[in-house]
Amino acid sequence: MPQYLNEHFAVRMAYVQAWIAGLTLLLTTLLAMALLGAWPGLALGALVALSPHQSVYVPYLLSETTFGAVLMLALAAGVAALRTASRRARYVLGFLSGVLFGMACLVRPTLNQWIPVLLILLLVPAVRRFWREVAVLALGFVLMMSPWWVRNEITLHHMTDSEKMLVTVQQGSYVDLMYQGRPDTYGAAYRFDPKAAQAASSWPDLMTDLRDKFASQPAAMVRWYVFGKVESFLSWSSAEGWGDIFTYPVFRTPWLSAPAFIAAASLMRGMHAPLMILSVLGALMAFLPVTRRQFDERSADAWRFLALMYLFAIGVHVVGLPIARYSVPFQPLGYLFAGFQLVLLYRFYRERQRQELSGEAQHA
Repeated sequence: MPQYLNEHFAVRMAYVQAWIAGLTLLLTTLLAMALLGAWPGLALGALVALSPHQSVYVPYLLSETTFGAVLMLALAAGVAALRTASRRARYVLGFLSGVLFGMACLVRPTLNQWIPVLLILLLVPAVRRFWREVAVLALGFVLMMSPWWVRNEITLHHMTDSEKMLVTVQQGSYVDLMYQGRPDTYGAAYRFDPKAAQAASSWPDLMTDLRDKFASQPAAMVRWYVFGKVESFLSWSSAEGWGDIFTYPVFRTPWLSAPAFIAAASLMRGMHAPLMILSVLGALMAFLPVTRRQFDERSADAWRFLALMYLFAIGVHVVGLPIARYSVPFQPLGYLFAGFQLVLLYRFYRERQRQELSGEAQHA
């Protein structure tokens, strides 16, 4: 393999990744325009285009770029399935969405539990009416993942590798990602913990490790799991990174030298925290009755489907390792919900204005 990992190969792959990142931008913009309208959709597309995180990962050749594009394809197919009136089209698009979710899992295993969660949610009466769509989505997912599961069963003698899950949960259990509060261990606390390897060796050992941590610092652990992990996952800089938007050191980049890029990065950094707060609020608001009132019924169903995915992604990293790099593929979805929250507030404000004007007219 080393003969293939030369400079020319890396450059070619960087170009491919750049096109893939462009696909993510296009899909996000079109999805936002379909759900929010032309101008809000274009504004959200501009946010994705200006986001330095969506471009700095391209030359790194990490899986975040490809995973993000396949994820947006899967979500777009799911939204299209929920918004179409044709029952056949709903099933076809739902199946395609499941296949694409399977492809996303083959790139990164982040969504391995997504389909089981959807199946469990069928126990909720409000979700049960979508059982056919969820069934075909699950079928597409299973068909795409089956060869990989068979391979694992043959080579590893089990379908999934629980060892990685154990390690991820254990590494994310350190408050503020530091060992005993030491700043020099930030981002790699497990490397300084002599008990880390034993704690991540089995589920009973992991539960014992977590129980001991909650017993020794209950307030800090509750704060970390309820608020700290969400903040860490959605933060601007990644704990294990080189600094700011970079995961690994770079020799040169326009984000550090070109005035236009520096200005764009500064703008997006200033907006990042408000956008992420709005994104979480928007995902929660999607389940309230006001969403169905301000959007048509099919669009409200689509927003709730997207909200389930966004909250699921956050939840997975609350359980596991919440480093900001892992949030990059979900960042366009976060921008989408920030826009949703703003549009929802605007429409609600306009509705209240119309009601007040109507009341004044009746009293006149």
